[in-house]
Amino acid sequence: MAVADVQCKSQEKLVEALFEAEARLQEQAIKRHGAYFSKLSAAQVKYLGRVNEVIKVKGAP
Repeated sequence: MAVADVQCKSQEKLVEALFEAEARLQEQAIKRHGAYFSKLSAAQVKYLGRVNEVIKVKGAP
């Protein structure tokens, strides 16, 4: 049964279709909420910079 499932998904290109649909949804979300994602990215860069500073001073665990 699992073999038939994989064959069907392959023949119908289900995985590719789901991937493309998910990519479109993510692109739309990024466009709608671009400012939020930019702020989130900046905060992450700042946080990781602090983490690196601590590692330089105290060393890695």
